[in-house]
Amino acid sequence: MSRTRIPLVAILLIGTIFYSWTLLKDRLIPGVDGPYYLIQVENLLKEGRLKYGDPPFVFYVSAALTALLKDPTLAICLFVAIFSALSAVPAYLIVRRATRSTMGGYAASLACVFCPQLVRMAGDLMKNAVGIFFLLSFLYFLQMEVFSPSELSLVLSVLSFYLTFLTHALDFGFALLILLVYPCLALIIKREREVAVRWVAILVPCLLLVLASYLLLPNLFSDLGKGVKFLKDLLHLSHSRRLRPSEMPKPPRGPFLELIFDPYEAGFVVPALIAGCILAHEEFRKRSEAFPLLASAVVLGLLSAVVSGMPDWGWRFRLMTMVPISVVIGALTSKIGSRTASLSMVILLIGIIGIGAARVALETHPLISREEYEELEEASKVVPQGSVVVIRSHVNPYWVEYLLGSDRAGRIASELWEAYDHVLMLVEPKGRVPKGEVLFMGRNFILLEIEPKGRSSP
Repeated sequence: MSRTRIPLVAILLIGTIFYSWTLLKDRLIPGVDGPYYLIQVENLLKEGRLKYGDPPFVFYVSAALTALLKDPTLAICLFVAIFSALSAVPAYLIVRRATRSTMGGYAASLACVFCPQLVRMAGDLMKNAVGIFFLLSFLYFLQMEVFSPSELSLVLSVLSFYLTFLTHALDFGFALLILLVYPCLALIIKREREVAVRWVAILVPCLLLVLASYLLLPNLFSDLGKGVKFLKDLLHLSHSRRLRPSEMPKPPRGPFLELIFDPYEAGFVVPALIAGCILAHEEFRKRSEAFPLLASAVVLGLLSAVVSGMPDWGWRFRLMTMVPISVVIGALTSKIGSRTASLSMVILLIGIIGIGAARVALETHPLISREEYEELEEASKVVPQGSVVVIRSHVNPYWVEYLLGSDRAGRIASELWEAYDHVLMLVEPKGRVPKGEVLFMGRNFILLEIEPKGRSSP
């Protein structure tokens, strides 16, 4: 093994261990969407299809791993952990190629893998975290195709773009933006017709694959509609709803940490964008290959900053600032002439980022207690076939749906009795308990069967 690859392999191993510990330390799958992945994988294995239409890549691979490991939580978390760590590879290659600095590549890979934003994604938005690997891979192969074109780089750039599309909508949106912006910026420093030709050669098959997939399987790619909604919200053509408490980023522990280490605050992102602008200007004057990379990173960062105040979108876009931050940290490190000084810079920068990553990892946990989990498992034994559950509880609704093994509804409506044999309601003992037949009573939950109005319980 080459000496230059040993640090990268070490980053991969440490990253995999770190993310595996973060996701598996509580035995239950963590995050807002954790039980959603369990529902999707279980439905795939039992019925051969997804219960909810969504980009399918993560679910199908997780289902295959579940069949092998016999444990869906372990399979999903290991898959996410491995791909989160694998993001180090394209991050290294992107910066190493653009700056011709091995140390800069190492800095970018460390900043990527241990960025608090990626840790948050892995805990709450698992598809988003997996998609970062494909997004960065696409950027690297696009970089290759623009500056040293080959048939292989063309195929790999289209493939990685399509895999990003199959994984997560926001990652795909960023890949699409990169596809539109990066070649235009490259044309500024390399005014050759071949660059435009190569751009079209990538753009056309990418868009055709996306369009064909959407037309053939619209249910799986309905997230494309969110892109239209985002543009409307951005142009103030519609109003976004307010975030639910479970979706809000958790506050940091103190004002100093909030300013410096919190992955969602300006103190963490703005310096990187300012540094990116300065570096991009310098590389533009030199007509360097690093210019379109740094300028694209600044564009992505500025986009995230512009939409950061939008309730529906801001917190998700702030997580995506990990891409420009990683690129800028790598480029900054490459500017330090002495190897010892650059290594010291890496240790300092990654130390700062690592504090934020460790804090987010410690705060990553399941949104259900062990006692609540066991109660719902016990309650599932009395749930009749053909049931739907109306949830009036603080508990994550996906956990209720997964553990009770029934569909769920947001509210009581007469149509429920037409579609289902039994309409159940999950409430908390401390709240108002409606009339109905009590099927289960525990310390945290009461499960009742509700009869339609005009019909009394037997």
